[in-house]
Amino acid sequence: MLQLDIKTLDVDEKTLSTLMMHSLVLEKMAEGVSVCDENGFIVLTNPAFNKMFGYNSADLQGQHITVLNDCSDEENGRIFRDISGSLRTVGEWSGELPNRRKDGTKLQTHARITAMDTSGKSYWVTVQEDISHRKTTSAEIELLHGNVAAHAAELEAANRELEAFSYTVSHDLRKPLTRIMGYTEMVLEQCSEMSYRPCRDYLQEIYAGAERMNKLIDTILELSMLTKKEVKRERVSLSDLVTTVALELKLTEPGRSVNFHIADGVVVDGDADLLRVALENLIGNAWKYSAQKDDALIIFGVTESNGKVAYFICDNGVGFEMAQSDKIFTPFQRLANARTYQGFGIGLATVKRIINSHGGRIWAEGSVGTGATFYFTLE
Repeated sequence: MLQLDIKTLDVDEKTLSTLMMHSLVLEKMAEGVSVCDENGFIVLTNPAFNKMFGYNSADLQGQHITVLNDCSDEENGRIFRDISGSLRTVGEWSGELPNRRKDGTKLQTHARITAMDTSGKSYWVTVQEDISHRKTTSAEIELLHGNVAAHAAELEAANRELEAFSYTVSHDLRKPLTRIMGYTEMVLEQCSEMSYRPCRDYLQEIYAGAERMNKLIDTILELSMLTKKEVKRERVSLSDLVTTVALELKLTEPGRSVNFHIADGVVVDGDADLLRVALENLIGNAWKYSAQKDDALIIFGVTESNGKVAYFICDNGVGFEMAQSDKIFTPFQRLANARTYQGFGIGLATVKRIINSHGGRIWAEGSVGTGATFYFTLE
């Protein structure tokens, strides 16, 4: 039971009896409870309160409650007057209090103070909860948010600089490339009867190299444009998009025999234009890397991954080593067994940006000689 020293307290026997009746309840409470007279002098504290502030009951009885506050005398006075005024007018007060333990360490509490009258005297019953850890965590989270915002601003600035760099380099490169291609074409036309065959081959190689560089510039510009495109969400049929892309690929190479298995009725919320670009790259890769297969097969379907719906494009082409799976989404990174196939290593980087912009993720599984499967989710 809580121990009270009657001699040191200006409390009548009836009031003391009332306080003692509640002492067992106060002992069991996890919150710190104190009772003060109307002038703010401590009459009673429970064990949780004593533990919170590092005192024992005898130390605190008769002390003014402001002895626990961690603020200046002027601020202490303002807080005390604010609490006193609220208790006299509405009978209660609640808020946060800056406090100090007996050993000098600071703690922040949330206090609920209620006025109580008994035997013609007024008392304050205060229930306090230590929120120091919560405040510290909140401050750390706020600092973290600030750091994230700063990094985001830096990243945005870096992206803008990268975009400007891409445009500058691309436009600066286009002019000499256009000249190279133009003059090479003129020389080839004027020297059509050239007797020295290797010379003609060299010119054609120059033209083809310049044309490839021109396409690379277009690809870089397209990739940089993705960072600025806003995602416009609508209902999109992935099944229809995959079917359209498959038909277009068959028209480009009518001589190839490729079996497509396309799941029906797959509808998502997303940007139709961006999702078409993503599927063009994924299905285009499957088409390209299964070119050596007589029984080429490309599958579009739906599965589940960690409780979320995942979509996949699967082929039975050349595949890749799983150790290289992280590289394939990096711009200009191409796998060792894909060197014989045309491309710049931009397609899958583009797909990843599109999937990320939809709040999803993309990953790949495969093995050399048996094909590859690309999975992606959409938020």
